[in-house]
Amino acid sequence: MLQNNQFSVFHSTVYPWQYVDSDQVLHLMICVKGAGPISIKCLACDPCDTDKGVFGEDRPRLFTYEMRCEMEGPGIQYFTLHIPMNTHKLRYHFSISVLGHTYLYDESGLSEDKEELYIRPFFVAYTYSDRCGGVPKWCNGMVWYQIFPDRFAKEDSDQTRGWQSGKITDKDLVCGGTLKGITSKIPYLKQLGTKGIYLNPIFQAGSIHRYDIIDYLKIDPILGTEEDFVELCEKCHSNGIRIMMDGVFNHCSYLSPQFQDVINKGEHSRYYDWFIVYDTDRLKKMDVKTGADAQFRVSPVYETFAFVPSMPKFNTCNPQVMDYLIGAAEYWTKKCGIDAWRLDVPDEVNIEFLRAFRRRIKTRNPDIYIVGEFWGNAVKWLDGETFDGAMNYPLYFIVRDFLAKEKISAFPCAKLLTQCLMANPPVRRCGMFTFCSTHDTPRILWHCGEDRKKRDLCYILTAALGGQLSVYYGDEIGMTGGYDPDNRRCYPWNSGTAPKEMKEAIRDAVSLASDDGKGRICRICALDEEVLGVIYERRRLYINRSKEEKELPDGTKICPQSYCYL
Repeated sequence: MLQNNQFSVFHSTVYPWQYVDSDQVLHLMICVKGAGPISIKCLACDPCDTDKGVFGEDRPRLFTYEMRCEMEGPGIQYFTLHIPMNTHKLRYHFSISVLGHTYLYDESGLSEDKEELYIRPFFVAYTYSDRCGGVPKWCNGMVWYQIFPDRFAKEDSDQTRGWQSGKITDKDLVCGGTLKGITSKIPYLKQLGTKGIYLNPIFQAGSIHRYDIIDYLKIDPILGTEEDFVELCEKCHSNGIRIMMDGVFNHCSYLSPQFQDVINKGEHSRYYDWFIVYDTDRLKKMDVKTGADAQFRVSPVYETFAFVPSMPKFNTCNPQVMDYLIGAAEYWTKKCGIDAWRLDVPDEVNIEFLRAFRRRIKTRNPDIYIVGEFWGNAVKWLDGETFDGAMNYPLYFIVRDFLAKEKISAFPCAKLLTQCLMANPPVRRCGMFTFCSTHDTPRILWHCGEDRKKRDLCYILTAALGGQLSVYYGDEIGMTGGYDPDNRRCYPWNSGTAPKEMKEAIRDAVSLASDDGKGRICRICALDEEVLGVIYERRRLYINRSKEEKELPDGTKICPQSYCYL
């Protein structure tokens, strides 16, 4: 961040400040803090597009582009520009007018105007179209419904037999949900406005959560057959519903035939280099299932996910491992017309694996959506070489802390949300996967202390901020639950307790997420400690978290713990 006495400016030549998309359009973003009325121009051209000056020097044939104020937050403004790349490289700098003065901003910082000889421009390196990934156009306004297969629906008519009601404390409890059960609920999902189903893992595995996969080419028999899955995909597609699969490529089950071979043969196993083993003698002696070796955490026998011995980590640098896992994903993508893949803990997977996964899967389906599970800032993964988007945990935490927990007021919330949104340029924001609950977090109603009005506001605000909204199964009828495994309760189909008002709130959220008529988000603001505003080009959304009625600037009254969309 470079500054003078009045304001500060920031730009960089990396994503999201500089980005070239698959249509060879350059997207630039610059941030200004503390300035009053301001205008910014970008002066750019191919670095080799020059004329000769009076002394024989090369002088660039610069074109001037007016930048647009994309978003305003408390004390901060973001300006953007979109330039077609008529050649494969570019040079540029900025002219900033504020408070009657004009400044030049280049790689050397903010300064008074200076001659071309002394300008140090920013550069766009030579661009290659195959490295400039774009988000599939169908992702705009997408609404997903996340399903934990064992707990959503059974295939038989009696949905109560063997179906656990209420709190779940046994993480290994098998409740009997199936793929046919999901298929039977397609009319219900359409009624909610669902456009896609995100399935937690469905392959044969060693546990009910199935993040410890045994066979990547076999549907878990407890859920059904391959034919059942094909039928589910076909019926979803015929009803306009897309399918997202969960790709667990960082680790597998200790019961996988490859790891069992390593246990039995040690260094002589053909799969030895598929894993990262430190001590084959201890491996043969230890109880892998329970991890009885007390020294495992401080002195691991082999690499695992989260120190769990039953989940050995793949060596994803190994070409054979890459081919096996990506080949399995290709098989399902081709056979079932899979529309999207969500990759589990990709920040632990070799980057070359992720690049190869994108290249090969996009070859099978150029329009497929690839999203990564990242709990922090995912900027480094969103430059178009690996992922189309990320699970937007930073956004989730802000919404949770403002509305569910009430740990921050509307003022810091507005600032944090502005920064969070602008961490991704608008052209790629539709690739972000937004949510209020997942299989890895307590349900949002639980975080809200069972306050349904708070929970409704969380969904409305999340939907208002762009990206692809995901509804975790049962949230729409008021399901609750704390930390894993309690957040994976059974859907109470026959309980008769589904509250109508929550379905209406979810429908409002779905409608808001899909409403193109509101235009882009221009500003996020706080009216006071309790009221947050999201200002679009053509609409306005206000959220009042307090238990008192509030009055908006135009005189409109907003009820306690409510929202209005004007």
